[in-house]
Amino acid sequence: MKTHYLFFLSLFITAFCCFSCEKPETTDDDNDAGNYPIEVSFTEYSLYWGCVWKRPNLNEITIINSYEDLANYLNCPNDSFPEIDFSAQSLVYVCGVSSNGFCNISKKLMQTSKNNYKLNTEIAILDAVVEQKWNIALITDKLGEKSNIELNLTTAIKNVERNVWKFAAPDITGENDSVIIELTFYPSEHILYLKSTPETLNSRYRIRAIVNTIRPYCIIDGMLYFIQPNDEYFDKIYSAYPAYPKHFIDYLSENEIRWHILYEYDTTDAYYIRMYRFIRQTD
Repeated sequence: MKTHYLFFLSLFITAFCCFSCEKPETTDDDNDAGNYPIEVSFTEYSLYWGCVWKRPNLNEITIINSYEDLANYLNCPNDSFPEIDFSAQSLVYVCGVSSNGFCNISKKLMQTSKNNYKLNTEIAILDAVVEQKWNIALITDKLGEKSNIELNLTTAIKNVERNVWKFAAPDITGENDSVIIELTFYPSEHILYLKSTPETLNSRYRIRAIVNTIRPYCIIDGMLYFIQPNDEYFDKIYSAYPAYPKHFIDYLSENEIRWHILYEYDTTDAYYIRMYRFIRQTD
């Protein structure tokens, strides 16, 4: 009887020790009883005129917690960065490239556990097949060193009003039989898209600097500005002289416009104009 007792006692001790040894390690998230997911508030990080993102690895989220770190991702004149209180805030940054032009990016940041987050991002793309770069920079409450943010990126086609105009003429350089430039306006989104055939134009076509690109725009008193009216810098740009060269749009009729590009020289009164006549296309 005593032998049986010792045998069962030894089995119990062995089982208890094995259970203790195999007990999994716990993490902060395991001990966290928060009611997740939680939507995290943020504000957009606005850049000064002249600041440009350096564009590191695409689609990889970076958490920036100091101006020293920010300098690795952002170039600003005289290293004068837009203000952010890194003692209480963090900057969440991610960039990428869309295969289509886009008109909007919706963002929602969700906290899924104590240290884990998910940035749900939807890009509303247009039918313009042209690569367009995008950047997302969000100011949040301070994030810890253990914080991890996953990017959930989706796209959705947005059907918006558009009107298409076409310029076609013999090639003035003789390099091609003809040159075709197609201009697409998306009025509700204040976006225009120019594409050409051939894709690369000779330098004599002064419009080539903006061909095969998609750009925000607005037209005031016939003057074309490559900026949106609700942009925080619009008032400064509008009150100043437009960028060189100047672009003018003349609506000659419901189905015809002329795009003038005016070059002026500071040292003389000389100037010259390049004009492109666009005819409205019907679907």
